[in-house]
Amino acid sequence: MENLKENINFEELEKKYDPQLSFRKVGPKLDLVIITLLVSMSLYHFWASGFGLVREVLHRGIHISYVIGLVFILFGWRRNNVYNEKNRFNFFYFQNVSLLDYTLAFLAVSSALYLPLLPPEILAQRVGNPQAIDVFMGSILIILTLEAARRSVGPTLPLISIIFILFAIFGPYAPGALKHGGTSWLGFVNHIYITNQGVYGVAVGVMAQYVFLFILFGVLATRVGLGKLFIDLSMLIAGKFSGGPAKVAIFSSAFMGTISGSSIANTVTTGSLTIPAMKKVGYPSHFSGAVEAASSTGGQITPPILGAAAFIMVEYLEIPLKDILAAALIPALLHYFGIFIMVHLEAKKLGLRGLSQEEMPNFLGVVKDNWLSLLPLFILVYFILSGRTPDFAAIYGIISCIVIGFIKPNNRLNIKDLWLCLAAGAKNTLAVGAAAVCVGIIVGVVTLTGVGFRLGFVVIQTAGDISNFFSNIWPISFFFI
Repeated sequence: MENLKENINFEELEKKYDPQLSFRKVGPKLDLVIITLLVSMSLYHFWASGFGLVREVLHRGIHISYVIGLVFILFGWRRNNVYNEKNRFNFFYFQNVSLLDYTLAFLAVSSALYLPLLPPEILAQRVGNPQAIDVFMGSILIILTLEAARRSVGPTLPLISIIFILFAIFGPYAPGALKHGGTSWLGFVNHIYITNQGVYGVAVGVMAQYVFLFILFGVLATRVGLGKLFIDLSMLIAGKFSGGPAKVAIFSSAFMGTISGSSIANTVTTGSLTIPAMKKVGYPSHFSGAVEAASSTGGQITPPILGAAAFIMVEYLEIPLKDILAAALIPALLHYFGIFIMVHLEAKKLGLRGLSQEEMPNFLGVVKDNWLSLLPLFILVYFILSGRTPDFAAIYGIISCIVIGFIKPNNRLNIKDLWLCLAAGAKNTLAVGAAAVCVGIIVGVVTLTGVGFRLGFVVIQTAGDISNFFSNIWPISFFFI
């Protein structure tokens, strides 16, 4: 297996197959500035969530300004991460970024911070009575949010948001139960921008308070050796059995799912090793890819990370995170058990072997090199199960990663590594952060129009109509039988 680990650039693979990490290449001067901004973003969130006292709307505004502003610098108009040498001599470009993108980034930061920086007593007076400057800044932020989401996660989510915006404004023309009184653009901006029901709502709050820290924890935990430990332990557990590499893929994806909320990152990290190994022992290429994809997808429902969904449930349902993790545990185990059964049957059908002794890692070497890497995960889980808040658990998980990284005898963390990990953690949150702001627009439309209650009524009414239809035709169908 060791020979499969050579010449694998996980970072390049992840950028290639994850569109949310398709950052464009910039010049060295700008790259240094961006890394510094990303590190400051990580340090700010670490301080604000763990030790600072920042007003809720200000905290969310600072988070949005970082996210949307950096998206316009790091994601181009088109998905192209190649450095264009011709732009060095173009007056309208600096370090491969156009002046237009710099302008959009400045406007995004300005509009995101304008409202939160107002004194609270003045901000309270603006709700329901926005001034012209409020509408102007709100319009800019809404439009730039849609464009930032398009660049970072694709056109689908912004398109859905635009449909909801049109639905809010042209409500009187909506069909059936979806019809409502509608709103003006001024009323729409007032609700989406000035209140806490839109872009400064729960979705952004969850990202700024919880998800950011857990993504940063995953980056640091992987750097201190937890990812490598998971892969090696998976090989020791399942590698020797029939069709061993496929079973290694299942176990390693399950382990990696505990520290990664991204199925694509999980696939790239573990699949780069397990897919070639599966093909080597005789699995078909399509089956090898399917096993890794299905296994890695389960990482999104594997405690304790679970992606952003778990923390949104914490906010909306107002129940402890440990209860959500307990509810997610059994479905996650069943998911992996189902894949394991299918893999085992396929291996027996094809008569496939497991890994040889030469291909297996040494147990004592694995434990000796990376046993300390398990402590941050144990600390994180302990604080969650003890009833602490998710951000409290993540803060101490991050601190433990840094401490263990500096005291580990092998693969030791240094200041430069820590600096780059802080930058990478923040960078990985940009796309999902832009998506969260965009989701805030959708949630704001739902609360503004009451469409949530209307959709519930439509579902109940449709179910009743279907029931009546079948009850009317039942005697006729019975006659033909």
